[in-house]
Amino acid sequence: VRPHTLGGITKINPNTASAEVLMALFPNMDDMAAEAFIENRPYNKNNFSSQSWAAGGDLQRLNVLSDAFTLRTHATFGRASVREEFLLSRTGQTTQLLSRERLGWQSQ
Repeated sequence: VRPHTLGGITKINPNTASAEVLMALFPNMDDMAAEAFIENRPYNKNNFSSQSWAAGGDLQRLNVLSDAFTLRTHATFGRASVREEFLLSRTGQTTQLLSRERLGWQSQ
């Protein structure tokens, strides 16, 4: 997928962020805290300021609402299959396709 700018700083959804992304946002968060954070999903509020790892972190970058999505599909038609990946952007009620990439095609 090619890089895309969605106009300004894109928020990170704590419900979908990987441990690596969370630790990059919060330098005081270690592997164990990141895994515990992930295991306690889903979150419906950004109320993480009381966590010890949040000190010095970038709480402003978190938002439980997402505006960018990656959609991966795998479809099989008889003996053929195709895998694709789509990058989508949502603004209000409008969803826009930013990119589409064919990841694989197989025929048997």
